Amino acid sequence: DRLWLASNPTYLSRIYYGDSGSIDYFGEPGDTSGTNGGYFDVRKDDGDQITAIKNLLGLLTVFKNNTIQKIYVDGESPATGWSISDPFSFVGCQSPYSAVNTSIGVVYLGNNGIYNFNGQNSELLSEAVTPEIRDIQPSNFPNVWSEYANNSYYMAYASRASGNSTNNRVLILICLQKHTP
Repeated sequence: DRLWLASNPTYLSRIYYGDSGSIDYFGEPGDTSGTNGGYFDVRKDDGDQITAIKNLLGLLTVFKNNTIQKIYVDGESPATGWSISDPFSFVGCQSPYSAVNTSIGVVYLGNNGIYNFNGQNSELLSEAVTPEIRDIQPSNFPNVWSEYANNSYYMAYASRASGNSTNNRVLILICLQKHTP
């Protein structure tokens, strides 16, 4: 029953949480008691920034440029047992708008491909389309946008080859669904 926010340009690794049951109050800077909202610094000295926050399998999952971690919110406040995990994956999310929940996990754009984070680790999904991924200018990663619909992952990006600065290509990964033995 809390609202979570991140991506403060001053504090790249900070994630803020709101007061319980309120969307209006986020507490005072430095208030980590949890009684009036507050914040966590997620590996603040790693040089990365938070690029996405997702609910995956009922857990708050934090994507940074080079890591993925979870925040466990067992209890009413940080004082009653909240904690931040060690990294589950060292393949982070480079594009905030590329991370989307799908039927197989959170699919996102990493440094060298499209990955799926299933809650435990990241798996490369885009090996067959590596040339298309390399066609994305790294400086354009913040503008890549993705959506998931009909078991397909759609990713819009600006093609380096075209010279455009706006998204003019769409890459589609089809049939993203859980495999059953």
